[in-house]
Amino acid sequence: MDVQAEGNAAGTESEAAAPVDAPPPTPTPFVFTVGTVVTATTPLSMYASAASASNVLEVYSSGTPFTVLEPNDQFTAYPVANGGASWVRLRAADGLAGWAKADALPN
Repeated sequence: MDVQAEGNAAGTESEAAAPVDAPPPTPTPFVFTVGTVVTATTPLSMYASAASASNVLEVYSSGTPFTVLEPNDQFTAYPVANGGASWVRLRAADGLAGWAKADALPN
């Protein structure tokens, strides 16, 4: 029994002596500037509008480059918040333009 008590006491001391982790740094939000080329970090679905319920025009693989376009008349700045997601209007190298969720782009 004495051995168990000593083991528990030692475990408690080491837990108390463990360093407290500092909070992680707050990431700087990625700024989507019109004309900038961004590369998809995950497979990217291109939508007809800034809404998950809109038609998917094309799905591009990770690593595909896109040019950031002006939002359009409905929106004035990026990222566009709609339906619980952030959206960016893009043009792919094949000429297709549409909307993509910002989480598939670098941030």
